[in-house]
Amino acid sequence: MIQDKGGQTGSADGAAAGPAVRRAWVRVQRGDYAAAADALAFGDAEDLNVRIPLYLSRNLAAMATHRPETLGVLVAAGLFETLERSPLVPTASGRLVPAWRTPGGAAEPVTVNADPAAAADAAVDRLRRHLDAGEPVAFADPIDGYLISAVAAARPTLPVGQQQPVYLVATEPHLLTACLMLHDWSASDGPIADPRFNWFVGPAAGRAFADLIHAEPMRVIPQVNLGRESYRAAMATLLDRCRTAVAKKMKRWSAEIDRHYTGFEPRALTVGLPTRPRALLLTSRFTTVLKHSTADCAAAFAKLGWRTQTLIEPTDCHRTTEAAIRRAIATFKPDLVFAIDHLRGHCRTAIPAELPYVCWVQDQLSKLTNRAAGASIGPRDFVLTMVGPTYVGRWGYPARQIVEMPKLTRPPVRPESWDTDGDDLVYVSNASHRVEDLLDRLEDPTVHAIGRRIVEAYRRGDTLPTLADVGRVVDAECRRLDHKLSPDERAVVVNHLTHPLNDALYRQQALRWIAEAADDLGLGLALHGHGWDRHPEFARFARGPVAYGPDLEALTRRSRINLQIIPSFCLHQRLLDGLVAGGFFLVRHHPSDTAL
Repeated sequence: MIQDKGGQTGSADGAAAGPAVRRAWVRVQRGDYAAAADALAFGDAEDLNVRIPLYLSRNLAAMATHRPETLGVLVAAGLFETLERSPLVPTASGRLVPAWRTPGGAAEPVTVNADPAAAADAAVDRLRRHLDAGEPVAFADPIDGYLISAVAAARPTLPVGQQQPVYLVATEPHLLTACLMLHDWSASDGPIADPRFNWFVGPAAGRAFADLIHAEPMRVIPQVNLGRESYRAAMATLLDRCRTAVAKKMKRWSAEIDRHYTGFEPRALTVGLPTRPRALLLTSRFTTVLKHSTADCAAAFAKLGWRTQTLIEPTDCHRTTEAAIRRAIATFKPDLVFAIDHLRGHCRTAIPAELPYVCWVQDQLSKLTNRAAGASIGPRDFVLTMVGPTYVGRWGYPARQIVEMPKLTRPPVRPESWDTDGDDLVYVSNASHRVEDLLDRLEDPTVHAIGRRIVEAYRRGDTLPTLADVGRVVDAECRRLDHKLSPDERAVVVNHLTHPLNDALYRQQALRWIAEAADDLGLGLALHGHGWDRHPEFARFARGPVAYGPDLEALTRRSRINLQIIPSFCLHQRLLDGLVAGGFFLVRHHPSDTAL
């Protein structure tokens, strides 16, 4: 039985409800959940006799589509035993919560909060730092369902499509079914359909959760553990066991790596031998271009006869962990590791010094352009770059380890004809940050002051196209402030201010010119990428992100003029990819294009 705050009473068999509700319960019993939900869709959702079967049928219909195994567990446990085993009782606020039966038969609420919804919101506020960081969350039990709803609604905005994993471990099916009567989780972004949520239900729920963690090293073990006290304690023990199991595996993989690579000689790389060398390629799902370039490189390795394995997160909820890299090396036993824009020292786990490591530099990132990076290069590290002398002379990279490498691209299969009815001017970039936001990130007072000087230079109409130009502003402001920087400190500050601050200023400066010209000439300008819709100056041109690969190739061909605006040599991956795709480009002149 259930009772609302006004004293209205209802029952699962619909004895006190209308014919539509009784028919809906019959359909639920038959497993026709969608029809039951349709029958109740126009009822009074304020009436508990309508709301409870409506929410339950909607949720079960969603489970039939998205979580059929969980649905099977709930049905096997007995849906119609729920209100006897976990009856719904009102709190002081009038909101219903599930209860549990005492040995004497009384119904004790699972939570003592006067207003469970408000308590859930307060809990989310306390967890805000962890949730906003996208840390994995484990629910040791569903409690009363209100906190699950609040966490689902508090979806964090994470970089480049990352998603926060949430694990629900519910050992009591009837308690979970009671929650399905109280909360509508059937929406496309609700806990049932949302792939962020991982459901483990029934007596073996804990074992199934542990099995998933053991099987997938790219699963980060949760630190956030939510639930009633006794269940949370059991989950803490289970999480500790998972960490211990991962540590044992890491130790075993490390021993295998040491055994294989101690004294390792990469003979398989010798040209002319019949053996097929193995290449392990490291990349990340959470990149815009690098994952596609890595896939092209893997195809090139395979075409040359190599055996390849690419380590990349399989879903938006996975992360490249130390365990995942270590397992890949221990089991695949590569003869060479290949990565783009990541040196050996940037990896999450130590890669044996005896194992050759190749870094293809596509972007002049601050983590690459410093003397500490140069000093980290060992005799089996190889750096592919088109500006080798700069890396040797400026950042101390060993000349022996530099392999001259121009930009490469993969010619796509072009259609016999294509549309040319796209926008007049098109720019693809994620450099959409507001300058004020970038300045706010500069926490050091001196660096912040120099950043202000760089912004003022652009507001005067000046341009800082090179590292040397940024360096001159750094030197002038340090003299004015009487602030001394060592050569290494200066290099760090210059790099820190070059990207992303000066990079965004340089690109957006040219976009202002183009926007003004487009308005004067009656041309259309389209900006593709993340964040342009939130930039007050360029939001009217925002067209949203475009996926790298065929979608970007089609956009490039369809656009009348593609724009290339970068504060560096024009021979960039985007330009090469666009040209071979059949696009026409207008390139902002840069001093390095003609300096040689």
